[in-house]
Amino acid sequence: MTDFGIARAYDESAREISGPIPAIALVGERLTQFGAILGTPGYMSPEQLRGESADARSDQFSFCAALFEAIYGYQPFEGSTVDGYGRNVLEGKLRLRARTSFGFEVPLEIKHALLRGLSINPADRYPSMQELTAELTKGLLADADSESSRRSKQRFLAALSVSFLVICLGVLLLLSSAAKTDLRPALLSACALMVATASVTYVLRKQIYLQPGYRRLSYFLLSAIGYLVVGRAIGVLLAVPADQFLIQEMVGLAALFASELPKVGRRYLWLVLLCLGSVALQILWPSGRRLHLNITYGVMLFLSVYLNFSKGKVDHRHSPSIID
Repeated sequence: MTDFGIARAYDESAREISGPIPAIALVGERLTQFGAILGTPGYMSPEQLRGESADARSDQFSFCAALFEAIYGYQPFEGSTVDGYGRNVLEGKLRLRARTSFGFEVPLEIKHALLRGLSINPADRYPSMQELTAELTKGLLADADSESSRRSKQRFLAALSVSFLVICLGVLLLLSSAAKTDLRPALLSACALMVATASVTYVLRKQIYLQPGYRRLSYFLLSAIGYLVVGRAIGVLLAVPADQFLIQEMVGLAALFASELPKVGRRYLWLVLLCLGSVALQILWPSGRRLHLNITYGVMLFLSVYLNFSKGKVDHRHSPSIID
């Protein structure tokens, strides 16, 4: 407890000493002596090293230094002596590798929380330990991103976006020569989107397997696009006019998005409202159906991906805690 500055050893003959800590101790030394600044040098905050008074934010720095070492396998600041350690701390020379000594990547939420807790300026740290542990807890969630998973997610989104843009251009070319009631161009576009999505999912299958968020989104997109393909194929076989069929399809998509609300959260209500708004536009503005339907499907794909990965407020009462 005294090493972290949480408690102070009491001795009537001991007196407060200000000024820099003596440089004779080793950084890893755990012995705290009377007549010196209390604390283990390897975990002491910059203000303690400068001989200033310590407070709760100093304890936060020490906690983060110890947790950093436990996670990464090495101390955040180098230095075999107090002088060397103190110089690196006061200059902010924090060492940070892409992977821990054990070969693992650290979730970004935990990494950013540790870096903020190790800020040289106490005012830049978290206002309290409760806020620090709340941020650390986010890194324990199944969908917490590491550097490589964040890059994989960006590639996943980029591939989907590019494939969708290519498909939209093809659809516009098909529609330019098709009758307004012809459903076949819509079926071809759904088939092309299915092939593109299935291809991206297959190529990134390893990253998708590692995170529940990827799996949930992939299953949902393939299911939704499969719904479009099957439904439009039936519509073509039954010779249902496109202007009538697509209204029913949009109602079905609204129901599909509504079914995802328990898994993804209330933010998917935006997609339900988007579908219902498209139904209203098709009824009130039938002549502009091609334009607003293409815009609607583009916004729909973007929002289904973005809202799936965006994190709402986390209920920490039902999630793992960093201090459990």
